Amino acid sequence: EKLAPIRKRFCMAHLQRYAELMHTIASEQRGRNAHRYTLSDTVLPTDASPNVRKRRVSLPDITDHLSKTPRFDIQMPFSHAPIRTGNPGDGPIHDPIADASYREQVLDELRRAMPPRGSRGESTDRLVRQLLEKAQQPNTDSSRGAVEACFCTGDEAARLVESRSPVDSPIVTDNQQTFEWRKDSRPIEQFFQRMYIRDQSVSVQIPSLTGKQSCEKRKLKEVQDRFLRRQHTTDPWNVLELQCSIPWVLPKFLAGENCQLLLEVRSIALMEWSAERLVAPAKEWNKWKDILDWSLLSEGGHNTGPHMDSHGYSTDDRT
Repeated sequence: EKLAPIRKRFCMAHLQRYAELMHTIASEQRGRNAHRYTLSDTVLPTDASPNVRKRRVSLPDITDHLSKTPRFDIQMPFSHAPIRTGNPGDGPIHDPIADASYREQVLDELRRAMPPRGSRGESTDRLVRQLLEKAQQPNTDSSRGAVEACFCTGDEAARLVESRSPVDSPIVTDNQQTFEWRKDSRPIEQFFQRMYIRDQSVSVQIPSLTGKQSCEKRKLKEVQDRFLRRQHTTDPWNVLELQCSIPWVLPKFLAGENCQLLLEVRSIALMEWSAERLVAPAKEWNKWKDILDWSLLSEGGHNTGPHMDSHGYSTDDRT
Protein backbone atom coordinates (compact mmCIF):
# COMPACT_ATOMS: atom_id res chain seq x y z
CA GLU A 1 0.00 0.00 0.00
CA LYS A 2 2.88 2.39 0.73
CA LEU A 3 4.21 1.86 -2.79
CA ALA A 4 0.86 2.36 -4.55
CA PRO A 5 1.02 6.21 -4.72
CA ILE A 6 4.40 6.16 -6.49
CA ARG A 7 3.78 3.10 -8.66
CA LYS A 8 3.35 5.15 -11.83
CA ARG A 9 6.86 6.56 -11.46
CA PHE A 10 8.52 3.14 -11.49
CA CYS A 11 10.91 2.25 -14.27
CA MET A 12 10.28 -1.09 -15.97
CA ALA A 13 12.77 -2.95 -13.77
CA HIS A 14 11.12 -1.74 -10.55
CA LEU A 15 7.66 -2.31 -12.01
CA GLN A 16 8.58 -5.94 -12.60
CA ARG A 17 9.87 -6.23 -9.02
CA TYR A 18 6.63 -4.66 -7.78
CA ALA A 19 4.66 -7.16 -9.85
CA GLU A 20 6.56 -10.05 -8.26
CA LEU A 21 5.78 -8.66 -4.81
CA MET A 22 2.11 -8.33 -5.67
CA HIS A 23 2.11 -11.93 -6.92
CA THR A 24 3.07 -13.09 -3.45
CA ILE A 25 0.50 -10.87 -1.74
CA ALA A 26 -2.26 -11.95 -4.11
CA SER A 27 -1.47 -15.62 -3.61
CA GLU A 28 -1.61 -15.28 0.18
CA GLN A 29 -4.78 -13.21 0.23
CA ARG A 30 -6.63 -15.37 -2.21
CA GLY A 31 -6.83 -18.26 0.20
CA ARG A 32 -8.41 -15.99 2.84
CA ASN A 33 -10.41 -13.38 0.97
CA ALA A 34 -11.14 -14.53 -2.58
CA HIS A 35 -14.15 -16.62 -3.46
CA ARG A 36 -13.94 -18.93 -6.43
CA TYR A 37 -16.86 -19.79 -8.60
CA THR A 38 -18.14 -23.33 -8.38
CA LEU A 39 -19.86 -25.23 -11.12
CA SER A 40 -22.55 -27.77 -10.46
CA ASP A 41 -21.73 -31.36 -11.29
CA THR A 42 -24.83 -31.23 -13.46
CA VAL A 43 -25.53 -29.04 -16.48
CA LEU A 44 -25.48 -25.31 -15.89
CA PRO A 45 -28.88 -23.57 -16.09
CA THR A 46 -29.53 -21.33 -19.07
CA ASP A 47 -29.05 -18.10 -17.14
CA ALA A 48 -25.95 -19.33 -15.31
CA SER A 49 -22.96 -17.05 -15.29
CA PRO A 50 -19.88 -18.31 -13.47
CA ASN A 51 -18.82 -16.42 -10.38
CA VAL A 52 -15.16 -15.89 -11.03
CA ARG A 53 -12.43 -15.56 -8.42
CA LYS A 54 -11.76 -12.13 -6.97
CA ARG A 55 -8.75 -10.63 -5.22
CA ARG A 56 -8.87 -7.83 -2.68
CA VAL A 57 -5.67 -6.23 -3.83
CA SER A 58 -5.04 -2.75 -5.19
CA LEU A 59 -4.07 -3.32 -8.81
CA PRO A 60 -3.50 -0.91 -11.71
CA ASP A 61 -5.99 -0.71 -14.53
CA ILE A 62 -4.74 -1.58 -17.99
CA THR A 63 -5.44 2.01 -19.10
CA ASP A 64 -3.00 3.39 -16.51
CA HIS A 65 0.07 4.82 -18.25
CA LEU A 66 3.52 4.98 -16.73
CA SER A 67 4.39 8.62 -16.04
CA LYS A 68 8.07 7.76 -16.37
CA THR A 69 9.35 6.47 -19.68
CA PRO A 70 10.19 2.77 -19.22
CA ARG A 71 13.75 1.70 -19.94
CA PHE A 72 13.10 -0.81 -22.68
CA ASP A 73 16.78 -1.23 -23.37
CA ILE A 74 16.73 -3.52 -20.31
CA GLN A 75 15.78 -7.06 -21.26
CA MET A 76 12.84 -7.72 -18.96
CA PRO A 77 12.16 -11.34 -17.95
CA PHE A 78 8.37 -11.11 -18.00
CA SER A 79 6.82 -14.02 -16.18
CA HIS A 80 4.43 -15.92 -18.42
CA ALA A 81 3.35 -18.29 -15.65
CA PRO A 82 -0.12 -17.51 -14.24
CA ILE A 83 -0.55 -16.52 -10.61
CA ARG A 84 -1.38 -19.57 -8.51
CA THR A 85 -2.39 -20.01 -4.88
CA GLY A 86 -0.13 -22.96 -4.29
CA ASN A 87 -3.11 -25.13 -3.47
CA PRO A 88 -3.36 -28.31 -5.58
CA GLY A 89 -6.48 -28.26 -7.72
CA ASP A 90 -6.71 -24.47 -7.94
CA GLY A 91 -6.66 -22.96 -11.41
CA PRO A 92 -4.84 -19.85 -12.63
CA ILE A 93 -5.81 -16.33 -11.58
CA HIS A 94 -5.94 -13.22 -13.74
CA ASP A 95 -2.71 -11.20 -13.42
CA PRO A 96 -3.56 -7.58 -14.36
CA ILE A 97 -0.14 -6.26 -13.36
CA ALA A 98 1.72 -8.50 -15.80
CA ASP A 99 -0.90 -7.76 -18.48
CA ALA A 100 -0.51 -4.00 -18.01
CA SER A 101 3.29 -4.23 -18.09
CA TYR A 102 3.29 -6.33 -21.25
CA ARG A 103 0.79 -3.97 -22.91
CA GLU A 104 3.04 -0.99 -22.20
CA GLN A 105 6.02 -2.79 -23.71
CA VAL A 106 4.11 -3.67 -26.89
CA LEU A 107 2.78 -0.12 -27.23
CA ASP A 108 6.29 1.28 -26.87
CA GLU A 109 7.54 -1.04 -29.62
CA LEU A 110 4.63 -0.04 -31.88
CA ARG A 111 5.27 3.68 -31.34
CA ARG A 112 8.91 3.23 -32.34
CA ALA A 113 8.24 0.89 -35.28
CA MET A 114 8.90 2.26 -38.77
CA PRO A 115 7.48 -0.22 -41.30
CA PRO A 116 7.61 0.69 -45.01
CA ARG A 117 4.98 3.25 -45.96
CA GLY A 118 1.95 1.66 -47.56
CA SER A 119 2.92 -1.85 -46.46
CA ARG A 120 0.71 -4.43 -44.81
CA GLY A 121 2.83 -4.13 -41.69
CA GLU A 122 2.16 -0.39 -41.42
CA SER A 123 -1.62 -0.78 -41.54
CA THR A 124 -1.62 -3.77 -39.17
CA ASP A 125 0.66 -2.06 -36.64
CA ARG A 126 -1.53 1.04 -36.70
CA LEU A 127 -4.67 -1.02 -36.07
CA VAL A 128 -3.13 -3.05 -33.24
CA ARG A 129 -1.81 0.12 -31.61
CA GLN A 130 -5.25 1.76 -31.72
CA LEU A 131 -6.82 -1.32 -30.16
CA LEU A 132 -4.25 -1.58 -27.38
CA GLU A 133 -4.57 2.12 -26.52
CA LYS A 134 -8.30 1.58 -25.90
CA ALA A 135 -8.07 -1.89 -24.37
CA GLN A 136 -9.21 -2.51 -20.81
CA GLN A 137 -8.75 -5.38 -18.39
CA PRO A 138 -11.41 -8.12 -18.76
CA ASN A 139 -14.06 -8.40 -16.08
CA THR A 140 -13.64 -11.69 -14.22
CA ASP A 141 -16.22 -11.02 -11.50
CA SER A 142 -19.87 -11.84 -12.25
CA SER A 143 -21.05 -9.42 -9.54
CA ARG A 144 -19.69 -6.57 -11.68
CA GLY A 145 -21.47 -7.59 -14.88
CA ALA A 146 -20.90 -10.01 -17.72
CA VAL A 147 -17.81 -12.16 -17.27
CA GLU A 148 -15.36 -11.46 -20.10
CA ALA A 149 -12.73 -14.10 -19.23
CA CYS A 150 -13.14 -17.30 -17.23
CA PHE A 151 -10.09 -18.38 -15.21
CA CYS A 152 -10.78 -21.88 -13.95
CA THR A 153 -9.47 -25.36 -13.29
CA GLY A 154 -9.44 -28.03 -15.98
CA ASP A 155 -12.51 -29.75 -14.51
CA GLU A 156 -14.42 -26.48 -14.40
CA ALA A 157 -13.41 -25.70 -17.98
CA ALA A 158 -14.63 -29.12 -19.13
CA ARG A 159 -18.02 -28.59 -17.49
CA LEU A 160 -18.31 -25.15 -19.08
CA VAL A 161 -17.76 -26.37 -22.65
CA GLU A 162 -20.02 -29.38 -22.13
CA SER A 163 -22.91 -27.44 -20.58
CA ARG A 164 -26.08 -26.60 -22.48
CA SER A 165 -25.30 -22.91 -22.10
CA PRO A 166 -21.55 -22.61 -22.70
CA VAL A 167 -19.94 -19.27 -21.95
CA ASP A 168 -19.14 -16.85 -24.76
CA SER A 169 -15.95 -15.56 -23.16
CA PRO A 170 -12.45 -17.07 -23.42
CA ILE A 171 -11.63 -19.87 -20.99
CA VAL A 172 -8.19 -19.77 -19.37
CA THR A 173 -6.92 -22.90 -17.65
CA ASP A 174 -3.70 -24.89 -17.31
CA ASN A 175 -2.20 -28.37 -16.98
CA GLN A 176 -4.32 -29.65 -19.89
CA GLN A 177 -1.60 -30.46 -22.40
CA THR A 178 -0.96 -34.17 -22.84
CA PHE A 179 1.97 -33.84 -25.28
CA GLU A 180 5.33 -33.03 -23.68
CA TRP A 181 8.44 -31.72 -25.39
CA ARG A 182 11.79 -33.31 -24.62
CA LYS A 183 14.05 -31.42 -22.22
CA ASP A 184 17.23 -31.71 -24.29
CA SER A 185 16.40 -29.05 -26.91
CA ARG A 186 14.05 -26.20 -27.72
CA PRO A 187 10.51 -27.03 -28.91
CA ILE A 188 11.05 -25.22 -32.23
CA GLU A 189 14.07 -27.45 -32.94
CA GLN A 190 12.08 -30.60 -32.18
CA PHE A 191 9.22 -29.31 -34.33
CA PHE A 192 11.42 -29.05 -37.42
CA GLN A 193 13.25 -32.29 -36.64
CA ARG A 194 9.96 -34.10 -37.15
CA MET A 195 9.55 -32.65 -40.66
CA TYR A 196 11.33 -34.91 -43.10
CA ILE A 197 10.50 -33.17 -46.41
CA ARG A 198 11.97 -29.68 -46.63
CA ASP A 199 11.43 -28.91 -50.32
CA GLN A 200 7.74 -28.20 -49.86
CA SER A 201 6.36 -24.66 -49.91
CA VAL A 202 4.23 -22.81 -47.39
CA SER A 203 2.53 -19.40 -47.31
CA VAL A 204 4.37 -16.76 -45.27
CA GLN A 205 2.99 -13.37 -44.22
CA ILE A 206 5.66 -10.68 -44.53
CA PRO A 207 4.91 -7.19 -43.10
CA SER A 208 6.96 -5.30 -45.71
CA LEU A 209 4.79 -6.53 -48.60
CA THR A 210 2.70 -3.81 -50.24
CA GLY A 211 -0.56 -3.69 -52.15
CA LYS A 212 -3.09 -6.50 -51.96
CA GLN A 213 -0.42 -9.14 -51.55
CA SER A 214 -0.07 -10.22 -47.91
CA CYS A 215 1.96 -13.40 -48.23
CA GLU A 216 4.51 -15.23 -50.36
CA LYS A 217 5.38 -18.87 -50.91
CA ARG A 218 8.64 -19.92 -49.28
CA LYS A 219 10.43 -23.27 -49.07
CA LEU A 220 10.13 -25.05 -45.75
CA LYS A 221 13.93 -25.28 -45.57
CA GLU A 222 14.16 -21.48 -45.75
CA VAL A 223 11.56 -21.14 -43.00
CA GLN A 224 13.44 -23.61 -40.82
CA ASP A 225 16.79 -21.85 -41.25
CA ARG A 226 15.26 -18.49 -40.41
CA PHE A 227 13.49 -19.62 -37.24
CA LEU A 228 16.44 -21.59 -35.90
CA ARG A 229 18.89 -18.69 -36.37
CA ARG A 230 16.99 -16.59 -33.78
CA GLN A 231 18.24 -13.34 -35.33
CA HIS A 232 16.64 -9.98 -34.66
CA THR A 233 14.54 -8.72 -37.58
CA THR A 234 12.39 -5.70 -38.35
CA ASP A 235 10.38 -7.73 -40.86
CA PRO A 236 9.16 -10.77 -38.85
CA TRP A 237 7.51 -13.67 -40.65
CA ASN A 238 4.19 -15.29 -39.85
CA VAL A 239 3.87 -18.81 -41.29
CA LEU A 240 0.31 -19.75 -42.24
CA GLU A 241 -1.44 -23.09 -42.71
CA LEU A 242 1.59 -25.18 -41.82
CA GLN A 243 1.19 -28.91 -41.31
CA CYS A 244 1.68 -30.00 -37.72
CA SER A 245 4.65 -32.29 -37.12
CA ILE A 246 3.69 -33.34 -33.59
CA PRO A 247 0.90 -35.77 -32.64
CA TRP A 248 -2.47 -34.06 -32.64
CA VAL A 249 -3.76 -34.24 -29.09
CA LEU A 250 -6.63 -32.14 -27.80
CA PRO A 251 -6.28 -30.50 -24.40
CA LYS A 252 -8.07 -32.69 -21.88
CA PHE A 253 -10.92 -30.25 -21.23
CA LEU A 254 -11.85 -30.21 -24.95
CA ALA A 255 -12.30 -33.97 -25.27
CA GLY A 256 -16.04 -33.99 -24.52
CA GLU A 257 -18.98 -34.67 -26.85
CA ASN A 258 -19.84 -31.04 -27.57
CA CYS A 259 -16.39 -30.46 -29.08
CA GLN A 260 -16.78 -33.42 -31.45
CA LEU A 261 -20.04 -32.31 -33.09
CA LEU A 262 -18.59 -30.94 -36.33
CA LEU A 263 -16.26 -33.91 -36.64
CA GLU A 264 -19.29 -36.17 -36.48
CA VAL A 265 -20.96 -34.11 -39.21
CA ARG A 266 -17.88 -34.55 -41.41
CA SER A 267 -17.79 -38.29 -40.78
CA ILE A 268 -21.45 -38.72 -41.71
CA ALA A 269 -20.98 -36.63 -44.86
CA LEU A 270 -18.03 -38.77 -45.97
CA MET A 271 -19.27 -42.20 -44.91
CA GLU A 272 -23.04 -41.67 -45.10
CA TRP A 273 -24.60 -44.55 -43.12
CA SER A 274 -21.51 -46.70 -42.65
CA ALA A 275 -20.19 -47.07 -39.10
CA GLU A 276 -16.78 -48.26 -40.26
CA ARG A 277 -13.67 -46.11 -39.99
CA LEU A 278 -13.38 -43.31 -42.53
CA VAL A 279 -12.45 -44.40 -46.03
CA ALA A 280 -13.09 -41.74 -48.66
CA PRO A 281 -11.50 -40.82 -52.01
CA ALA A 282 -9.10 -37.88 -52.04
CA LYS A 283 -11.59 -35.82 -54.03
CA GLU A 284 -14.10 -36.05 -51.18
CA TRP A 285 -11.51 -35.36 -48.49
CA ASN A 286 -10.37 -32.23 -50.32
CA LYS A 287 -13.77 -30.66 -49.69
CA TRP A 288 -12.85 -30.49 -46.01
CA LYS A 289 -10.10 -28.18 -44.86
CA ASP A 290 -8.12 -29.63 -41.98
CA ILE A 291 -8.46 -27.05 -39.23
CA LEU A 292 -7.68 -29.40 -36.38
CA ASP A 293 -4.14 -30.55 -37.08
CA TRP A 294 -2.07 -27.55 -38.16
CA SER A 295 0.51 -25.11 -36.83
CA LEU A 296 1.08 -21.38 -36.80
CA LEU A 297 4.66 -20.14 -36.53
CA SER A 298 5.36 -16.47 -35.90
CA GLU A 299 8.52 -14.48 -35.24
CA GLY A 300 8.48 -12.04 -32.36
CA GLY A 301 7.09 -8.65 -33.31
CA HIS A 302 4.72 -9.83 -36.04
CA ASN A 303 1.25 -8.39 -35.48
CA THR A 304 -2.03 -9.78 -36.79
CA GLY A 305 -5.24 -7.80 -36.99
CA PRO A 306 -8.36 -9.11 -35.21
CA HIS A 307 -10.29 -11.72 -37.15
CA MET A 308 -12.58 -14.66 -36.52
CA ASP A 309 -11.84 -18.21 -37.62
CA SER A 310 -15.03 -19.96 -38.65
CA HIS A 311 -16.77 -23.14 -37.55
CA GLY A 312 -15.38 -23.34 -34.00
CA TYR A 313 -13.57 -26.68 -34.01
CA SER A 314 -12.67 -26.44 -30.31
CA THR A 315 -10.19 -23.65 -31.05
CA ASP A 316 -7.44 -23.43 -28.45
CA ASP A 317 -4.16 -21.55 -28.06
CA ARG A 318 -1.41 -23.30 -26.10
CA THR A 319 1.58 -21.66 -24.40
